[in-house]
Amino acid sequence: MNWSEGRASDVANTLVKGFGEYCQEFSSEQESLTVFIGLRKFQMRTEPLTIDWVGTRAERMGPFFRRGNSEGNSAAFDTVIMAAGFGLERLSSPYHTSSYWRNEQIAQPILDGGQRSYVVSGYGDGALVDVCRLTIERFRQDTIVYELFGTSLEAIEDRINADLRTADAAANLFPYFRSIEDEFLAEGLSQLAARIRKDTAVVLHIRGRERRITSFAEIFGPTSSRLNRLLVYLLHRCGAFSTSVAELDECVRSHRVSPEAVLCRHGCDTREHLRAIITDCGKIEKRLDEMRREQAQTPFRVWRPGAFPITKQGNQR
Repeated sequence: MNWSEGRASDVANTLVKGFGEYCQEFSSEQESLTVFIGLRKFQMRTEPLTIDWVGTRAERMGPFFRRGNSEGNSAAFDTVIMAAGFGLERLSSPYHTSSYWRNEQIAQPILDGGQRSYVVSGYGDGALVDVCRLTIERFRQDTIVYELFGTSLEAIEDRINADLRTADAAANLFPYFRSIEDEFLAEGLSQLAARIRKDTAVVLHIRGRERRITSFAEIFGPTSSRLNRLLVYLLHRCGAFSTSVAELDECVRSHRVSPEAVLCRHGCDTREHLRAIITDCGKIEKRLDEMRREQAQTPFRVWRPGAFPITKQGNQR
């Protein structure tokens, strides 16, 4: 998968391409997939398991679709798989940050030859990727670890996976990264130090919504991927950015950062997003609490690199 400049919008483009391939594969099976577009209503009930919708039925034209007739309807289902995403991102006025799922230019060099200051507020994956884009020259999320660790990457990855296989998924990884730095991270640290951008000055604002964070080491819990935590650890060791636990407005003011250069990555209100879809959401609140608490999704490798053939476009499928 090609993450140009590490942007999430490229993931969306790849998903659209994948959906097109899916449609091509199943275009001859006319009843295999019914598609509705332009949904103006979509509401689900859990008891009984039904969905009400108003939308436009898409008519199949080979692997493509054209707009058909609009309809309102409801139906009962045995199983519903929801892929509704996390919801829209929280906005923090007066800082009008572009959505993480939209392209912008922060990874590109400053054209007037000066240096621009930024504040990135948050410590989830969105915030940490923005820090990487603002501090690493020619950052690409799909290639950065290969560029930093070269032929040693697989051995390092195997060691980290072995060390963390039995670790608590909620464990803070800051002390672990410190413990392996001299033995395994020194080369990557040296390579990264040569690629720190000279045209940006970045402050990572880590106060948090609950205002409990008091030090940089505290953000290395399960709120972001291990890879992003590792990259930000290395960047911090390179002195690529500073941190702040002050209130956001105070942080922006004290570092003299313009509002348009403040990137707020404060996550989404996923529970409210689900309430807007599931009309009897109160009946599953306990289960939603369990899912949030347990965080059952854990990363593991199913296929080794090279297990799938290279497509004509040159990307792994």
